[in-house]
Amino acid sequence: MSENTKMAKCAVCGQEIAKSAKTCPHCGAKNKKPVYKRWWFWVIAVIVFIIIITPKNNNSGTPPASQSTSAVNSSAPSQKPTNSSAPQKNTKEYISVTATELSEAYKANEVAADKKYKGQWLTVTGTVDSIGVTLGDTYVILANDKDDWAIVNLIQCTVTEDTIDAVAELSKGDVITLQGKCSGLSFYVSVDNCIIIPN
Repeated sequence: MSENTKMAKCAVCGQEIAKSAKTCPHCGAKNKKPVYKRWWFWVIAVIVFIIIITPKNNNSGTPPASQSTSAVNSSAPSQKPTNSSAPQKNTKEYISVTATELSEAYKANEVAADKKYKGQWLTVTGTVDSIGVTLGDTYVILANDKDDWAIVNLIQCTVTEDTIDAVAELSKGDVITLQGKCSGLSFYVSVDNCIIIPN
């Protein structure tokens, strides 16, 4: 075997070095084998090859479950399609509560009140304390009818866009009923996505 076949070029400095050398004697760089000469490269290549050809094997023999299911369904007698345009009934269950009862529940025990009301759809009746807009959201504040005052006494009901015109007709002291979803106590007891229910 000729001497040239035992030599290779250093990948860093380009000088000729022995193929068996672990480092280049000229620049000190490691003499690494090409990736395709490493055993793990071929293991990965075989695995990838198997993955690529496996779906092709599925085309022969039994059809996939989805195809056989669709074939069974097509042979079954057709059912009448449901009328998707028919109005859907409101399936939400509402808990009826006054603003005073709701605020008193959170004053007495926030954990118990959350367990009962948070995440639930409520029908809340109360007296309008104030009306406003914050961060683009229109809200109505319902007051606790008891004499003592605290932030937790107030129920903030954020209304939907469709309800804004009705809110514009309200005044402080009006008694109204709203429906919305309770999100618990933050700064106020909050009820979101509210609509006004006509008395």
